[in-house]
Parts: sequence; C-alpha cells; structure tokens
Amino acid sequence: MVNLACDCNAIAWSIDERIPRTGIRYLCHCDDCQAFAHFIGRANRVLDANGGTDAYQLPASRLMFSRGLDNLSCVRMTNGRLIRWYCSHCNTPVANTYDTSKLSFLSVPLCALPAEQRDEALGPSSGHVWTKFGHGDLSRVKQVSIPAMLWRMASRIAAARISGDYLNNPFFDPVACKPICMPRHLTFAERSELDRKVHAVASA
Repeated sequence: MVNLACDCNAIAWSIDERIPRTGIRYLCHCDDCQAFAHFIGRANRVLDANGGTDAYQLPASRLMFSRGLDNLSCVRMTNGRLIRWYCSHCNTPVANTYDTSKLSFLSVPLCALPAEQRDEALGPSSGHVWTKFGHGDLSRVKQVSIPAMLWRMASRIAAARISGDYLNNPFFDPVACKPICMPRHLTFAERSELDRKVHAVASA
C-alpha cells in the first residue's frame, strides 16, 4: 500500500499496489499535462526540467481515499473526455480520469510521493511519452510505446466493464457513473494563456 496526501493534508489516498505490479509508471510530456501544472500553479512542483510529469497508470479500483473526497475539484483542459482532479485548497494534483467510470482509466501524478521513494514503492519509470511536447534534449531518453500503452488502457477498460470493477471508482457515483463534482471547463482564452506560459518556459 502506497499512502499519499495533499500538501495541506485535506485529502489522503492510497494506492493498493502489489508485486507483480498491475500499473505502469511513466513520464508524460504532453501539452495538456504541462498546461494543467500551470493551471494549478504547481509547475515547479509537478514538472521536471523537460516538462515531464511523473505518473502511474493503474486500475481505478486500486485507489482509495481515507479522507477528503469533499475537498476534490476537477477540470477539463480541452473538449476531450479527460478530467484532472486536484485538492481545492492547496491545488495538489490527485489523479486523472475520463468523464465516466464506464471508461475505467486512472493515472496518478506522483508529486505527492517523495521522489526518493517512488522507485521502491512503484518500480522504476518505464520511460517517456509525448516527448514532442517536452523541452530540452529528449533525443536519447527511453520512449514508452504509445500504441502499447493505449492497448493496455483499452484492455483494462474492457476487463473492468466485463467484471463490473468499473463501479469501484471513488471519483464517480456508482449508480450514475458520473463525477462526484462538476468539472470546470476552461475557456479558450484561459487555455491559450496557459499554453503561452508553457511555451515561455520551453523557450527560456
């Protein structure tokens, strides 16, 4: 069990991970992850020197809250289905999901876990994804196969639907399969300003 908490301790959650591990750890450099880090004002905490977010993707039922569900907020960075969850008080990122528990996807940014504990708790990173959005020299880093990651994700979603495990998702109402709080949807102007900040860092 990997225990995590937001910076203000309003929210505490655990990842029920075992050996062999069911999840995959990776560094995501996509523009949405970078924009989100700037949206919550935590870019220096969440992103590495190349704009990467250390994250762990696993079945949604493996994440449990011990306190603070009512302190969660969430946002859509685009018109897509991804929702990003964070503490409404201190803006610590908690997880990323789709907009319905029927698509049982969960990715957990790991900034709430000290860097020196991540390898032991969740294994070493498998590599980097979406490096075309990163900055600095990423030509020699280990790349995670996007098709393989998408296949793993699709297989997990299908398995959860068949088994009914998709109902065991703490971010969603188990009957309606809808988020437990209403996602904020960024305006075009808000997202454009965040992209400007991302590009400013990349070109600095």
